[in-house]
Amino acid sequence: MKKLVGRVVLALFVANVASIHIGVEASWLSKAWQRLEKSLEKSEEISKLPNPNDKQYSYLREQSDLAGIGPYIPKYEMTVSGIPMGIHVNDVKKSLGKPTSEDMKTYGRNYPIYTLTYGGVTFETSKPEYSPYTKPGHISKTTINNRDGATLRGISVGDRLMQVYYIYGRPTFVSKDEWFYGKFGNDVHTGIWFVHDGYKVTKIKLGTQSFEHIDSISNIL
Repeated sequence: MKKLVGRVVLALFVANVASIHIGVEASWLSKAWQRLEKSLEKSEEISKLPNPNDKQYSYLREQSDLAGIGPYIPKYEMTVSGIPMGIHVNDVKKSLGKPTSEDMKTYGRNYPIYTLTYGGVTFETSKPEYSPYTKPGHISKTTINNRDGATLRGISVGDRLMQVYYIYGRPTFVSKDEWFYGKFGNDVHTGIWFVHDGYKVTKIKLGTQSFEHIDSISNIL
């Protein structure tokens, strides 16, 4: 009798272990399948996005002078955290309070260049010849480095490029790792840049700035 009971207990134990093993295996396969589906969906989404090799961008890349090409982006479109482009640094402080960090350098004959940082958002002034918004102490460029800030239309770091495409439409120019909406200048350009990893936004630049790579316009970088 004791042997019979022992065999029954052993059989139940083995069956339970086998069940657990099958359950773990099924769970792993399910997760692996979900990862594969997400990867395929991601690849399909990326394939639908504007590409640096598109005819529109290849044509622009062949031009010797792009100054003046592209749409004008109004100042209010470049508002971040309630701070519009062209506002004075003192007004930024009145609105947002004491910055996380603050820096002031001089250019030329005591022309001040300010940098105010609030968490992941940085507001800067520029050299006098660099920006249509440049007056001493007035913000000419803003950079969003994380989800502390967002564009006026609600795009932030970590959002998908497809979201940018739905909201902003086709970019003025596309390089390997940046989408640019705005007007070309000579050395610097005015508008909104979405720096990305090919799928999601990693940084946003607004105002009068330049591309991450100096050869982004003439080459696919």
